[in-house]
Amino acid sequence: VVVVVLLSMGFRSAVVVSSAIPITVMATFAFMRMTGVILHQVSISSLIVCLGLLVANAIVANDNMYLYLSKGTLPKDQAIIHGVREVNIPILTSTLTTIASFLPLLMMKGIAGKFIKTLPILVTVALLSSYILSLTVVPSIGYSVLKVKEKKEKKGFFDSIKNFFLKIYESILSVALKVPKTTVLLSVVILFLTSLLIPTLGLQLFPFVDRDQYVIDITLMEGTTAEKTRAITEQVEQILLEDPSVDTFLSKVGDGIPKFYTSFFPNQLGTNKAQFIVNGKASEIHNIQNKLDDAIVGARIEAKQLENAVPVGLPVQVRVSGEDVNVLRAISKEIKEILYEIDEGQHVQDDYGLETLKMVVDVNQDKASMVGLSNYDISKTIRMVVNGLEITKLKPDDSDDDIPVILRVPTEDKTTANILDNIYVTSQITKKNVPITQVAQIRNEFAINRILRRDRERTITTGLYPKPGYSAADVLAIVEEKMEGFEVPAGYTLEFGGENEDRTEAFESLIGPFYLAAALIYLILMFQFNDLIKPLIIMGTIPLSFIGVILGLKVTNSPIGFMALMGAVSLMGIVVNNGIVLLDYIGILVKENSDVLSAIKEACVTRLRPIMIGMVTTVIGLVPMGIAGGSLWAPLAYAIIFGLLISSILTMLVIPAAYMAIYGKSAQKKKNKKQKAEEATV
Repeated sequence: VVVVVLLSMGFRSAVVVSSAIPITVMATFAFMRMTGVILHQVSISSLIVCLGLLVANAIVANDNMYLYLSKGTLPKDQAIIHGVREVNIPILTSTLTTIASFLPLLMMKGIAGKFIKTLPILVTVALLSSYILSLTVVPSIGYSVLKVKEKKEKKGFFDSIKNFFLKIYESILSVALKVPKTTVLLSVVILFLTSLLIPTLGLQLFPFVDRDQYVIDITLMEGTTAEKTRAITEQVEQILLEDPSVDTFLSKVGDGIPKFYTSFFPNQLGTNKAQFIVNGKASEIHNIQNKLDDAIVGARIEAKQLENAVPVGLPVQVRVSGEDVNVLRAISKEIKEILYEIDEGQHVQDDYGLETLKMVVDVNQDKASMVGLSNYDISKTIRMVVNGLEITKLKPDDSDDDIPVILRVPTEDKTTANILDNIYVTSQITKKNVPITQVAQIRNEFAINRILRRDRERTITTGLYPKPGYSAADVLAIVEEKMEGFEVPAGYTLEFGGENEDRTEAFESLIGPFYLAAALIYLILMFQFNDLIKPLIIMGTIPLSFIGVILGLKVTNSPIGFMALMGAVSLMGIVVNNGIVLLDYIGILVKENSDVLSAIKEACVTRLRPIMIGMVTTVIGLVPMGIAGGSLWAPLAYAIIFGLLISSILTMLVIPAAYMAIYGKSAQKKKNKKQKAEEATV
């Protein structure tokens, strides 16, 4: 950013403008310290996003100060004061409109709202600091540093380049002002043609994490012992040890790995579950999955990349709700048969799991009461048999920790109800031992382990994961097509869900901020210009930015995701800044000059440099994020870069053309009428 300002504005102007950056950043860090906001990828990205915006106010202030200094009609201090005072309101308005486009993002709900919560706050703080500095620190430094170049001074190479492009712009501007309505109509046509590219862009809410690390989840049948799960885990470990793409890994049986990433959720406690964290090439995750599927049976093994957002579980879901669990399971079985036929998906499953063998103890309350036994006595004894009873503790010589000694039934004997035949329960009343078989019937039966509810209704969710090369949206569309005409019994409901629900929620949560931002921007502009039409002219640059957003996503092969749409919404306040500065100066010169056309041309040529420099600094500041921001932040950077680049160029043609089409003839008539009146008076 500093280099761009240095090359385009010279050393002294670069010193003045760049002074705003470190002070603004320090002010933002101070706010973060006071409010407890920590440094993380969102807070750092907030500063990167507004890096170019931080100098935009300083550029406009510096450029106007230099303009009055170069005229030489005022003393230096008065030229500085007059230059800053003239752009005070436009700078304030542009700052408020930019804040108005970011701040409504706080309204967002769901996982997307939680993810970017700090971004609008920090951008607002940075922009307000930048505005204050542009009216205080920048003029002070400008008074000491700025000097007007001598007229005899030779023009440098960059001056020649600037003059070359300036002549090209003046030629195009002259043509646009001759046919203003055609110019505006042409921009609308370009927007329409560009919008035809939208269906060719992919859809993705949040991409996977760009790091060579992934998770392997292992799930066995409910009720499986930890020893059997450990045996499966050892097989997985052996395969990972032999794979050259794997560097290191960590495994845990019966419990999840501690939370090490914001969007990572460890496994719940369960003897039938195990989890791995693998440090290895993420690009080889599909090969690892294939090896595990071919070598290991009796377990569901899922190798998954880390996600940038909260995991949604099954990316493609078919949910059935109703009263009878048996009916729900029967419907789920039919759905599974359909999902198994979908070649684009894998790992078909439901959230109820398989039925497991359970031991049921049916207590005869009358018999138990007669011998002085309570349900608590019986359940306590059974729990002791199954889980064991700590009878003592040993303390080894080489350890400070005690080792419990637990008496329990051997694991292999727990699979039948016969283990309770010889168990006696001690009555707390009579103190006598009573065989459990005298007061209870013991039997084995298969039963489900859990019943889940959604919106207070029993619901079973069946779903699958997309295969490599397919998105959840693609697979969901195939599932809906395959299940077209599938009917459920009366009283039961079926709905599709998964990742698309979170994507829809995130996209819909941007609608409110979009309309609120548009309304706030219009109100701010209306109060500045005291006009109802001029704000609409400026806001007409917002759709022009969408041309750049669509082209940018297409060129960089980035999908339409939450971050890209957030960049488009953020652009609303950024792109109107150029229109504010330009239209405000057009109004000033139209009042001073007798010829409206020449006044518009002069205003455009004068404001071309600060607008282009502001645009370039913002773009350059976001280029590192686009290159190194990964799949998460790159779409946001590219949306703002291309949107601002295209809209800035079109703004310099469309706004003067629109002003000429709406106000040109009437303004010129007023000028001519006033001039004739003055001549008649003379």
